[in-house]
Amino acid sequence: MPVCNLWTRRLKVLAVLLSILGPCFGGMRAMEKPRKVSRTAENILRNRVNCRTKCNVGYYRENPGSYLGRCVPCRCHGHSNTCEARTGKCISCQHNTEGDRCERCQPGFFGSATRGVCRPCACPHTQPTNNFATQCDEVNGAMRCSCKPGYNGTKCERCAAGYFGNPMEIGNQCRRCQCGNSETTSCDPLTGQCNSCPDCNNEEHKDTSSDGKCDICDSCVETLLLDLRKMDSDIQKIKLQLQNANISADARLKMDNLEKAIKRTESDLDAYRSIVNTQVKQTDNLENDNLNLIQDINALEEKAEKNLRSTQQLLTSVDVTTQRARDLLTNVEGVASNISDLIKKLKSIGSGGTAQNMTEVERMLNEMRGLNFDEEKKVADREKTESELLLDRIKNIQKNINENKMLATDIKDALSSYLSKLMDLQEAMTEAAKLTRKAEDVNKINSIALQALKEKHNELEDKKLETSNLIEMADDTLSKLRDMLHMLDNSQQDYEKQGAELDGALTLLNEKMRRLAEAASKEPIVSRAEEHANNLHQLSKQLQRAIEEVNQDSLLQRVINASEAYENIINAVNAAEAAAKRAEAAADDALQTVVKQDLPGQAADVNSKSDRVLSLTKDAERTLNTEVIPTLEDAKKRLQDGTEKKDQMLKNLTSLRQKLNQINRDDVGQTLDQAKATASGANDIATRVMDKLQPIIDDVGNMNKTTQNLPNISEFNTVLNEAEESVKNLTDSLPGLVQKLKDLSLIQPVNNISKNIDRIRELIDQAREAANKINVAMKFNGDSGVEVRLPDNLDSLKAYNSLLLYLKRPEVPIRGDNSRRKRQQSKDMFVLYLGHRNTSKDYLGMVLINEKLVTIYKLGNKVEQISSDRAVNMKNFDHIKFERIMQYSALNYSLVSLSGGKLGDSRTYVINTTGNDLLLNLDPKDAVFYVGGFPQTFTPPAELNHPKYEGCIELGILNEKLISLYNFEETFNINTTKERPCERYKPTKEPGSDAFYFDGTGYALINLTSIAQRLTIEQTIQTSTKDAVLLYFEKLDSCCALTLEGGRLVFRYDIKSNGSLPIISNKELDITKENVIKLQMLNVGNLKRVVVRVGSENLIDGKISLKEITFSNYYLGGIPLHIKESLNMPVKSSLRACVKNPKAIYNKDLSREFTVGVSKGCSQDLLLVRTAHFAGKGVLGLSATNFTFPDNFHIGFGFSTSQLNALLFSYEKGSFEISLENGKVKVDILGKTLTSRSSFNDGAGHYVSVQRTKDRVYLNVDDLDRSETSVGLSQPPRKDTVYLGGDKITQNFDGCINNVFLKKENQDPKVENFVFSTELSNVNLNTCRQPRAPEMLMLKEVRKPNSQGTVKANKDGKNQRVLPDHSMKENTGQELNRCQMSWQLKAVSGAYQFGNSPDSRLEYDSLPESFNERSKFSIDVRTNSVEGIIFYVADKSQRSYMTLYVSKGRFFFAFAVNGKRLKIRSRARHNDGHWHTVVFSRDGNKGKLVIDGLRTRQGSVSSGPLLKVESPFYLGGLPSGKGQRSHKRLPRQSFHGCVRNFKLDGNLMPSPSRTFGVTPCFVGKAEQGAYFAAEGAYLVLEDTFVVGKDFELLFEVRPQTDTGVLFHVNSPQGNYLSLYMYKGKVTVHVNNGAGDFNTSVTPPSLCDGQWHRIAVIKRNNVVQLDVDAERDHVVGPLASFSTDTADPLYVGGLPGDVQVSHFPTRASFVGCMVNVKVNVKPMSLRKATEVYGAVSVTQCPAV
Repeated sequence: MPVCNLWTRRLKVLAVLLSILGPCFGGMRAMEKPRKVSRTAENILRNRVNCRTKCNVGYYRENPGSYLGRCVPCRCHGHSNTCEARTGKCISCQHNTEGDRCERCQPGFFGSATRGVCRPCACPHTQPTNNFATQCDEVNGAMRCSCKPGYNGTKCERCAAGYFGNPMEIGNQCRRCQCGNSETTSCDPLTGQCNSCPDCNNEEHKDTSSDGKCDICDSCVETLLLDLRKMDSDIQKIKLQLQNANISADARLKMDNLEKAIKRTESDLDAYRSIVNTQVKQTDNLENDNLNLIQDINALEEKAEKNLRSTQQLLTSVDVTTQRARDLLTNVEGVASNISDLIKKLKSIGSGGTAQNMTEVERMLNEMRGLNFDEEKKVADREKTESELLLDRIKNIQKNINENKMLATDIKDALSSYLSKLMDLQEAMTEAAKLTRKAEDVNKINSIALQALKEKHNELEDKKLETSNLIEMADDTLSKLRDMLHMLDNSQQDYEKQGAELDGALTLLNEKMRRLAEAASKEPIVSRAEEHANNLHQLSKQLQRAIEEVNQDSLLQRVINASEAYENIINAVNAAEAAAKRAEAAADDALQTVVKQDLPGQAADVNSKSDRVLSLTKDAERTLNTEVIPTLEDAKKRLQDGTEKKDQMLKNLTSLRQKLNQINRDDVGQTLDQAKATASGANDIATRVMDKLQPIIDDVGNMNKTTQNLPNISEFNTVLNEAEESVKNLTDSLPGLVQKLKDLSLIQPVNNISKNIDRIRELIDQAREAANKINVAMKFNGDSGVEVRLPDNLDSLKAYNSLLLYLKRPEVPIRGDNSRRKRQQSKDMFVLYLGHRNTSKDYLGMVLINEKLVTIYKLGNKVEQISSDRAVNMKNFDHIKFERIMQYSALNYSLVSLSGGKLGDSRTYVINTTGNDLLLNLDPKDAVFYVGGFPQTFTPPAELNHPKYEGCIELGILNEKLISLYNFEETFNINTTKERPCERYKPTKEPGSDAFYFDGTGYALINLTSIAQRLTIEQTIQTSTKDAVLLYFEKLDSCCALTLEGGRLVFRYDIKSNGSLPIISNKELDITKENVIKLQMLNVGNLKRVVVRVGSENLIDGKISLKEITFSNYYLGGIPLHIKESLNMPVKSSLRACVKNPKAIYNKDLSREFTVGVSKGCSQDLLLVRTAHFAGKGVLGLSATNFTFPDNFHIGFGFSTSQLNALLFSYEKGSFEISLENGKVKVDILGKTLTSRSSFNDGAGHYVSVQRTKDRVYLNVDDLDRSETSVGLSQPPRKDTVYLGGDKITQNFDGCINNVFLKKENQDPKVENFVFSTELSNVNLNTCRQPRAPEMLMLKEVRKPNSQGTVKANKDGKNQRVLPDHSMKENTGQELNRCQMSWQLKAVSGAYQFGNSPDSRLEYDSLPESFNERSKFSIDVRTNSVEGIIFYVADKSQRSYMTLYVSKGRFFFAFAVNGKRLKIRSRARHNDGHWHTVVFSRDGNKGKLVIDGLRTRQGSVSSGPLLKVESPFYLGGLPSGKGQRSHKRLPRQSFHGCVRNFKLDGNLMPSPSRTFGVTPCFVGKAEQGAYFAAEGAYLVLEDTFVVGKDFELLFEVRPQTDTGVLFHVNSPQGNYLSLYMYKGKVTVHVNNGAGDFNTSVTPPSLCDGQWHRIAVIKRNNVVQLDVDAERDHVVGPLASFSTDTADPLYVGGLPGDVQVSHFPTRASFVGCMVNVKVNVKPMSLRKATEVYGAVSVTQCPAV
């Protein structure tokens, strides 16, 4: 028993040890039981964060969740004080507003709800009873109304056709005409009286249709006719006003000035519009940069969450270990219990065997006592120590978590500041847009007014002279009329006096009449009187003709003519008076004559005419005062108003200019200028390149003529061949480039523009690279020059410059008979200039002073120069290399040894200067690169202002990039026909001269001359990258590749499919030296053996199941783009390396093979690596040997990141570290701290310099942000390594570091080469990847590329990662979460809707045994269909069948037995939209049809009593092919309507076996769209749908549940695209063949009864998801870009046989879906190839 207790204690100790060492044993992984551990981590977070507090009234919780969210004010624009606590949806919007944010006006109101103004529409009145508009707006002061049905007019002031009433009358409205169903009748629009128009003779406007009949014109024609009448009336009024108008000279001058002002205004508006368009583009670019900034800032949040996950993993490990220890203890206790039981049993056994057994037990116990556990104890102690270290690490992580929390607070502040700035920017843009619209409106109004004024001006010019003459004539006429009036007054008095005298003489005249009768002798007097009467008659005729000839339209002319006629009358009257006096003398003799002339009557007539003339004269004067003069005054007033409007317009333009000038874009000026320059040059760049390279092609062709007498002709021919090949490649590429540029404007749709632009850029880069590889010197004549194309990224030249070039001066001609050389007088010459056109800024240049090369550069205000002490050679080219890092520079000058074949006599000149300016800042807008000479418009700086170069120059390398004079922007006086290019001897024994340079963008295609069963490939490679494709083989379905991945060689095969397991070497390749890599593949039975040897060591040796190794060619150093896209492999990038001695059975000359991105000759300068990318958990160590710290040290490096806090540089913790803190650069050195004033976490490139001089330490960032401090004497221990991106403990930097400089003792200043790093972990060399998401306007949640979590801010402003719930287990018992809302659709209980989908039907498989003999069906039907099938069942041959259908509105019941048919028809039509109960039964050969229990029809057929049919039977439509042979007149489609209470033999039918396109029968209106009614419903939109590389999906949904499948397509190879909702969150999954990547968006609410817009945009491996205003994106693996599918596209759900592992639910979507577009093309759901379940593809019930 004691022994058992001893073992029990020992086992307990062992259990404790196992609980500690559990994770170290095989099979005991720390990540087991994740669900429990996640719960533990959740409990920890729950205790730390409390987010359960409710928000006050007027606030709601933003980003609600278990631990997230903050209370923010309701955003109701001042129209409501309350909103929903979770969604923020405003409650009880006031002031005539509505919407979730009270952001729009209610129907019948207009204005801006966001600005607090919603006014009632005057359509035609503002009273609610007479406001008939659904919406309205005010345009240029005029109301525009969108009228309700039945109303027409701009203000809904009249009734539409088919309606009558008077909307203008308060309380009145338009009602539909009650004129029957005839389409040819209408009614009076006011009274409603019906009118018939068979012949189109009534007064309404009609239109003639194609059949010759007359149709009533629609409301648009009526409105048009009314507008035309109004326009005609207005034109007549204007014409009349112009006819009576007068313009003075002053008014005309004002008109001219107004016209000039309007022209200036138009010009200013055009300029303003151009400026506004430019500003809009600049603002868009700024918004894109700002959004990219947000994305990069959130990288820091990503890092902060990593520590939390690490802590969770550690906690998980501890919990699992504890649990396993407990389990083990339980097991040990069980063993102990069993042992105790065993001992008890042994005691109970008889004594015979007990002694023997006890002896055996004692022996075993002694043996167990002799066991030694010392070794186990040591293991336990060691594990204990490690556990303590683990505990310390946990504490450190906890400390980091606390620091991250503080960091999150800073991030929140920065984001808040950014959001504030973004809102300011948005307001500025809104104001600019409003000003633009206002200016455009004013411009339109002014244009119209200008045109009208021009027309008026022309007409007034024509009337001006006439009006002036009329006024003068009117003045003269008025004067004459006054005189005439005075004369008429006098004449009237005379006439009255004469009348009295004539009355007194009447008696005497009567007395003498008798005598006159006898006065025959007085005939001459009578004759004279008659003659005088004739004269009077002629005068009256003249007066009549004058009146007839007068201008009837001129009142003044009438007055003049009347006055002249009246003067004639006065003269006639005077003559008559004279005659009367003469007749009085002979009264006795001429009495009869006087009586005949009736002189009293004539006098009375003259008096009457005088009165009329007076009246006309007064009317003329009144017209002058009331019409002519006011018209002239009105014209003057209009001219004055026009002048005032012109002045106001000038003031408005001035205000607009001031506002435009206030818009500041200095912060993005450089970027915008680059974009502007690129856009302006995109259209003609191809032509320019062709034009500029054509002389090169001609010159290279002509060079053969001049090389006959040159030495080293073979080498020169080699150079020419290489140049010709480069030019040929360039020429072949340029036509494609030109064609792409021509097609750019025709590219459709818009989503493909970016892809084509990328292709154009690729072609342009290829053209430029081909030009850069033309390594032929150019000859300059002293008056010529070249402007070389600048590098794409001038920022790379800021801190570091490395320029390699070759120079030769011209030879001096031999003079004199004694062959004595006389040297020309040495002259200084200009060599090159790289800088600004404004030479007062930074620059780099070279000149010859006294035949010696001098390099001059200016940084800031300080000019430095470095000189050579040897003259430039005249026979051979000198090799010159200039390097600069910050203010330090070195010039290496080497001569070429013709005998030795390499460089010799090399000298290096170094200068170490001091100064505050360290960077060469070049502006891409103003920078130029002149070589040999410069244009006349340019004046170099004084230090470089020398005569242009005479001799030969060849450019070689600029910052590890090949550069050539033949890649130029422009040439000056270059004549390659006259001045032949120079020959340059290339040393054949110089290192790298026999190698080929692969620049990292291309490949070499090498032919295998003989195909053998054993393949051997060999080459010597020195690379500067650790990730690249070395070799690629392909033949039919067999393909394989040898790649370099993370520095290790990897052999992959079958990489076009899912790929087989790769073979990976266990040793990294040494990239600091050349490596001879040899690949062998040979047949071994049915398998293939692969051996990869580096030097003499086999790094890869294995067998593979590759089909073929007899390849006809292979790719070296890369893979073409069209092949690369189809491969499933993680590394596809090309090689950047020097490659020589390629062998494939025989030696291969790459100059004879097809190459892209490969050039002859490879200098070590091309393999320099100055850039590294850190992904948040990497570190790079450099040797610190001879580093001068802490005495007079100097370090510098460039960086770019979006993080707020990160460790950038570390020499010794506590002694010297450089980090980012809240975006600012912080230097901790010897107990002192320096901090920059500005933040530099904007993702752009920045350069940091820290330098000590004596006791002062200086911090310089970008030459703009400087600070300093003093430090004391200190001698910290020196270290061997400096770290970048972190240190051994902290590795949290995410970004790029480049151009690192460490000042070292006894060494020339130089940039650090990362290839020779001492430590390298999780760092990518020679790259700076900054993945960008698709352009976004607003990011509520931003996901970092390749991450699977979303960062949100909780209510305390601290960041917390929310991991998406992607459970792989299907919840088969889950229930759909129905939206709990008031708008739930109402349906008729137990009723089904048919006809909204093709072949909509229900299928029933079960038929009763008695069906063959008799059956009785009853069903309730409601339909409006003219025809359609309701019920059908038949046998295979369809000779026997039974059916119920609708035809011409009547019900038909028919059945056939062996071809004998019976058809029963209802008498009345029943397609009236009401419910009807239909009973149709068959008993043997008799049939009966009963409608509504009253109308019975029956019949019989002479056939057998048995109806032999088979299941299924169909309710509704028929599948394709069914029913075609049963009945010729049998409808093929389902009827459109509803059914319920479907019974067979009095019993309700069970649920159907299958459902196709049948939905519940809803009550109410319907709208266009597709409706998915229940679980299991889905449709197939396309049978072979291809996603590809680029894909766009856009649609709108109105869900009834928050969970359901939306779209899904997948291929057998594992590629897929899936979109679904799960618990209110929308998620998209994509797999391009390299693994799943996904992103999610959680909108405020999907269950609000509103339409929600969802968009999925895929570009290569980037996927963006939009749900209304919410947006997120994810960047997937780089190994593959295309989602290769050719499979069915499912919408709304999935069939049961489709297996998906990444779906958390298989529930079908329930709700409405409309406006589906795929790749911008509308996709009609009506054209779905298959419909399953309760789906309506034609209509959706309206809310």
